[in-house]
Amino acid sequence: MAIKPNMAWAREPMYAANTNPEVVAEVVKLCYRAGAKEVYVTDNPCDNARTVFNLSQIPLFAQKENAEVFIPQSRHYENMNIGGTFLIEWPVLALFKKVDKVINFILLTLVLGRFFCGWVCPFGTMHHFFSFIFEKIGLYKKDNSLQNFYKWKYYILFFILFGAILGVNLSGYFDPLSIIVKGFGIFLLPVVSLLYKYQFLPYGIKDILFYYILGREEFYYSQAFMVGLFFFDIINIEFL
Repeated sequence: MAIKPNMAWAREPMYAANTNPEVVAEVVKLCYRAGAKEVYVTDNPCDNARTVFNLSQIPLFAQKENAEVFIPQSRHYENMNIGGTFLIEWPVLALFKKVDKVINFILLTLVLGRFFCGWVCPFGTMHHFFSFIFEKIGLYKKDNSLQNFYKWKYYILFFILFGAILGVNLSGYFDPLSIIVKGFGIFLLPVVSLLYKYQFLPYGIKDILFYYILGREEFYYSQAFMVGLFFFDIINIEFL
């Protein structure tokens, strides 16, 4: 059996750029419990393979569970007929043709990984950031008494989908990407522009904002206050 974790970048586990090494170790143990005779751990990194394998600590944890770590090189690949119309052959790691099963972590990372979700939905990342900060300073304590209301999100989703079938587009009002873009673009950036205009910021920060973020033109919106109020109300939902 072969395990292909997400081991692509020369980063330590604290940066969450690769699969957590402890998770890989647990999967190795489960493979042996399921009757696997041999378990290999390998990947084709984007950065230098040996550097990635060392910094990710995945090989270290995997070897503790008696897995064999395989560092691929160009000679370890063989062309495989994939039956495509235009792309007929593709180089595949020979190890994958040798084993009976391959567990691919990247698929789970795309669907369930918080790192990937945070990249796709920065609004969710911002929720986690504020709840983490407020919990550390004692302004927020997690309360599960309102969990019965969580089911309303499914009712809202059904309402949006039903409206889409009827030709009514309501998704923009509930889309987290749309909310964060409007919140930053219509409210937060104009507020920062005012701080810039009235000399409330040090000159170094002003230069960075002027040349790289705000631009040379100042924009103000008549509904900025209402958008900002709605934006912070949405953030405040995290603390209910």
